[in-house]
Amino acid sequence: MWMIDFTGAFRTFPGLKDSPKLTQCDRQLFAALKRLDAAELSVKMKRYLAPIEIKGVMSRRDKIVALFGKLIAEKGEAQILY
Repeated sequence: MWMIDFTGAFRTFPGLKDSPKLTQCDRQLFAALKRLDAAELSVKMKRYLAPIEIKGVMSRRDKIVALFGKLIAEKGEAQILY
């Protein structure tokens, strides 16, 4: 059994850490990130996350989606998504 610490995922900071390391993404994960909706996330996570934490998650999600969208436009989908 492995214990995983997700506290960094729910911080309030809106920026990405180590974004140059984001060079490829699983196709299904990218699709799910694009579908992620702040209202739905708020409903499902309201017991666990404060509104400012949800805002941070969505801000970072927006940056990740934009980054991979740019990489796909530059290098092609086959090079970025697997």
